[in-house]
Amino acid sequence: MRITTLERQALHDWYDMVQEMEQRPVSITSLDPHAPHYVGTTDALVDGMGGVRLPTVLTHNIQPCVWRLAFSDTIYQHLISAQNLAGTINNSELKLATAVLGHVTTLRMVPPIPYISTFIAFSLSLPSTSASPRE
Repeated sequence: MRITTLERQALHDWYDMVQEMEQRPVSITSLDPHAPHYVGTTDALVDGMGGVRLPTVLTHNIQPCVWRLAFSDTIYQHLISAQNLAGTINNSELKLATAVLGHVTTLRMVPPIPYISTFIAFSLSLPSTSASPRE
């Protein structure tokens, strides 16, 4: 696999960040010391993507939200599957896109406030890259 100069630099930056975290761990509460205004979850399946957003005690007069979006034919045509091994979109990419869309959906549906904190849980099933023999 060929790696460009930009990709090599990005990998080097990630390596530096991991080394920094090992030397000086940072508590998540120092990054965002507030409880989230909204909590939610998202998922992507064969039929499409969707999620739910629930307000916490920090939010007032906001109703829970459930959203769903069907995939376009273009996504179906490019989705990697047993019937389409030449596809260019894998399931993990769909799940990540769904998490991003879940966050954007929350930001678009809530009243504007100076600071908003959200927590969106999603499962990212990483594709298998190797097999281990059973013992």
